[in-house]
Amino acid sequence: MKIYCILFDTVPRHPKIKNILEKKDIHFSDHITCSSTVPTLITMFSGNTPTEMFGIGGIGHSHTYSKLLSKDRAIKWDEKMIFHMLPDDWKIHIHAMPETRGDTIIGEVENKKIKGGFTRIHRTVGFHRPLMDEAFKLMPDDICGRTENMVYYGYNEGEDESNFIKSMQELPSDQNHFIFLKYNHYHDASAGKTVNYNGKQVILEHELVVDMFVDMIDKIDFNETDSLFWIFADHGIPPNINKLMPPPDSWLAWCGVKDNITNNKITKEVIGCDDFKNTVLNRIYNKNLPNDILDDLDMDRIYVREDGRGNINPNYGTSVSAIKLLDKNRYTQYVAHSPQAPERTFDRFEERKIVYNKSKNEIETSTEEAVSENDKLKHHLLDGPWEWFFRKTADE
Repeated sequence: MKIYCILFDTVPRHPKIKNILEKKDIHFSDHITCSSTVPTLITMFSGNTPTEMFGIGGIGHSHTYSKLLSKDRAIKWDEKMIFHMLPDDWKIHIHAMPETRGDTIIGEVENKKIKGGFTRIHRTVGFHRPLMDEAFKLMPDDICGRTENMVYYGYNEGEDESNFIKSMQELPSDQNHFIFLKYNHYHDASAGKTVNYNGKQVILEHELVVDMFVDMIDKIDFNETDSLFWIFADHGIPPNINKLMPPPDSWLAWCGVKDNITNNKITKEVIGCDDFKNTVLNRIYNKNLPNDILDDLDMDRIYVREDGRGNINPNYGTSVSAIKLLDKNRYTQYVAHSPQAPERTFDRFEERKIVYNKSKNEIETSTEEAVSENDKLKHHLLDGPWEWFFRKTADE
């Protein structure tokens, strides 16, 4: 069995992506995510929101696992992560192309074993040569502890874009593989940079990168037997994301999923990033956990997503949203921005209630529907573990 988890970092909802997925007979779905990479991946791989994982304070833009968790908390954290729930005969392949920012560091890297055989990478200040074999990697070191069945790949510039997925598809089909690939070209696009793709130099400008990704997707064999494909974006364009988590880029991304394990066609119009874990566990262990991609769409479901802006507080959560689908084109969102909530200070608290029409890419701010639905969404947060974002009053 193979699980393919393929991330195109920061790629927004784009008609070319939708068209190529549908050409390959893959259903294009709304993907409800967090607003940056680390919170989205933690939510995907744990099936929990950042607050449900960490408690008061949630997590920020990054640095949660590597800097904020004690040894004992790291053990409990890892127990909830999909990587630590796979059978022993599964091999986990992890590759970022090019390297994710922060993957390679100069400094002392201390490799410590903790209870259960897990490995945790700690960064410490120093001026030593890079320890390339043990260098810090955003995936998995900002997400969870390492396991002995994780395999890492060095980036081969000018080759991996053309060949790496193919090499993963050539792995023996009678073995079990979890394959996480992260493509950073759109995130890192800037004038003057190029990459060799299929013998040609591609300028790393956003539209040209999308064209390259479309061609890469077109070359994937999505008919590989006994495999699950989950291709997705973790969020949209960063300049369009702010403390009030505006749609679409803050939480309305895209995904394409194909299930060649059950061989059932996927029709779900909205998939939460937190659906990933249960879907994988259901395939591997033949379970019947909720929020599988094959379940019917639940119109009453409330999606809770959190964010921590790096320029406000890089280590802790600063905003929380409750999101609900109204109809095939419209979502309602309640968002609370509470940057000092971990310190139980609320002087800078802000909130907003909107309805977002994705077909028009328009925000409606003052409809009666927005007010009534968003009161329910706010109370969903107040009644759950996210109440720490709020200073409760007597009537709440």
